[in-house]
Amino acid sequence: MRPLICSRYCLALTVWLGSVAAASAQRPGSSADARRPQPGNSAVSSGKSPALAAAGSAPDSSTTLQIDLTTSDASQVLHSQNWGRVFDQLGRRVRIKTAGGEEDLSIRETVRGSLRTVLIAGRIDRRGALVFKGRTFQPGEERALRDWLDELETYGAQGNPAGQPRWGLTSEQFQSLFESLAADVSIELEGQPLVDAVRTLGFGTDIPIRVSEAAAGKWASGQNPLIVRQDVRGLTRGSALALLLNDHGLCFRPLRTPGGAIDLVILDRAATPDPWPIGWEPRPDVPRSDYAPGLFAFDLIGFLDRPVTETLAEARKRAGCPIVIDLPGVARKDIDLSQRTFGLSQKKTAWILVLQPALGGTGLVPQIRVDEAGRGFVLIGPFESRSIRKP
Repeated sequence: MRPLICSRYCLALTVWLGSVAAASAQRPGSSADARRPQPGNSAVSSGKSPALAAAGSAPDSSTTLQIDLTTSDASQVLHSQNWGRVFDQLGRRVRIKTAGGEEDLSIRETVRGSLRTVLIAGRIDRRGALVFKGRTFQPGEERALRDWLDELETYGAQGNPAGQPRWGLTSEQFQSLFESLAADVSIELEGQPLVDAVRTLGFGTDIPIRVSEAAAGKWASGQNPLIVRQDVRGLTRGSALALLLNDHGLCFRPLRTPGGAIDLVILDRAATPDPWPIGWEPRPDVPRSDYAPGLFAFDLIGFLDRPVTETLAEARKRAGCPIVIDLPGVARKDIDLSQRTFGLSQKKTAWILVLQPALGGTGLVPQIRVDEAGRGFVLIGPFESRSIRKP
């Protein structure tokens, strides 16, 4: 059968007899790695962040979309022509062919120098719906189709990172970032200006980081500079940064830019539903004692009544395990741990069993978290505090 060409709608409709086999390239990072954190499947929300909403509002002019559609038989010419009109109105070129069987759906990209081509393979089903990998558009949903295509032009084959698992990063991107945040913190930072401490941790030098507009006023305040409020030695720099920012109502999270680079962005905590967590929840199949053996080891422990903060300091030293505090969470409980006292008659016990009664009646609990290096630490915070489980 001769090809039917409709130049008015920029539509190339080629009818092929028989079956056409097509191999599709799988999107990077689509396979799950059981040993990597998967924030999108955790208790942490994956809602849209203000930083993401502001990013990439205009398409990247160096990106081209190549859209290929298939239909199951030649009788769908009317559906093809209707969608051809839609793509023409959207200013997009599309190629449509008829294949004997259903071809694979895929979204992938190629990059040559500064030019990026996003290859989109979809199909028109028998009811006239436009079906792509992960997305379906019914007739009349031209606006949604336009927005989706704009996102692909802006962000490439990975699409808009807002609301995606792992902050829209591929498994490879996430793992690379995760490993870069696993460096150990061995320097005493407590009492230093937060801006200097963050730089000391390597952020802004070997790891790019920037401050969002919403957080800039608090971050750069000259009259009330932010100060590191607790000791983070023994943590990884990812968990340490999350904690130190949290102390001042801030947080951070990765942001995949339209150009594909990965930035860390400091944000206002109250307005960010998906921050990088202060540690990850332990795996359910691993005993807590494996993460923090010093906390669970039995020893002779006893002391007279003293401030709970002194008990936390001794537990940290003797158990060899970092113990940190969710200061905003404690403040919401209107509790001053330095004013609460606790004593224990000398006996053989474990520090984890001491911390629990020491915090009794406060609504606070000692939560085992796991940092980016796989080591356990204790986060003292409200019972309702949640984090991301590290598989």
